Parts: sequence; C-alpha cells; structure tokens
Amino acid sequence: MNDTLLVPVRIVVFAALLFAPFWLMKAGNRVAVDASDTSMAVSGFPEGGYYIDSSPTRIDQYKPGDVIAYHPPREYDKPRVGRILALEGARVQVNEKGAWVNGQLERPQADVGNLRVAEFRVPEGCFFVLADSSVSGMDSVRCGPIPLNNVMGRLKSSN
Repeated sequence: MNDTLLVPVRIVVFAALLFAPFWLMKAGNRVAVDASDTSMAVSGFPEGGYYIDSSPTRIDQYKPGDVIAYHPPREYDKPRVGRILALEGARVQVNEKGAWVNGQLERPQADVGNLRVAEFRVPEGCFFVLADSSVSGMDSVRCGPIPLNNVMGRLKSSN
C-alpha cells in the first residue's frame, strides 16, 4: 500500500485510540432526572439530563447544599439524587419541625411526612442526604447515611 495513504489512516487510528477512553468516560457520567421521580423540587431541579462531576473523590471536597447522584445502600441498582444536608461528624436530627444539623434548624418544614430520625452523629466517610421530598425519595431519612463510595458525584446541568 502507498505510504501517502497510510499516514492519514495511522493518524485517525491513533486519534481514536487516544480519545476514545475520554469519550467513554464522559458518556458514562450522565444521569437523567426522571419526571416521575418527585423527590426533588422541579423549580430547582428541572427534568432533563445532568452530568456528574466525579472529580471530587474526598468528603472534604463536598459541602452541604451540593446536589449529588448516589446509590442508596439498600437500592443500589437505581441512582438517586439529593442534597447534602450534613457531612461526617455532624449531629443530625429530623422531626416535625424540619431537619437539624448540630442543633441548628437547617431545613425548616422539610417534606418528611411522618418520617423521623432521632439525633445521631453522621459516621466517618458518610453524608446525610436529604431529597426535597423525603416522602417520595430514597434519601438518608429512609436508608441512613450515604457512604462516599456510593456517591457518583456532584450534578451539573447539561443545559
């Protein structure tokens, strides 16, 4: 075969091999927000696709209020979305008045229905995650603290 034809073919093959892993990584870091999932408020979290920023790998790279995608410990096959209420070491309580962190009311009248969480300390390596509606969501009120290993990453809108 002619060397002039082999050069462009080699360049294309090299580029494909070089960039394919990055494309596959980006394609795998996308989560869709299902319209039937009413656990998050539509106004602050509209239906559609979101990219998962998986670059944070340590707990100290997250903060309360971050919206994350995670796998609940007892329902690992379906990713869920919620807001971090508290990091490891914080004292958390959820009652009829709302969600409390270290004795401070952080989410007044959180939508938890009749669900309650007695005060406890969030274990090392975990988050306490609260969906906008715990009644219909699978968050820490229902399944306990979310281990960092179950967190897919912080959500970023694809719009």
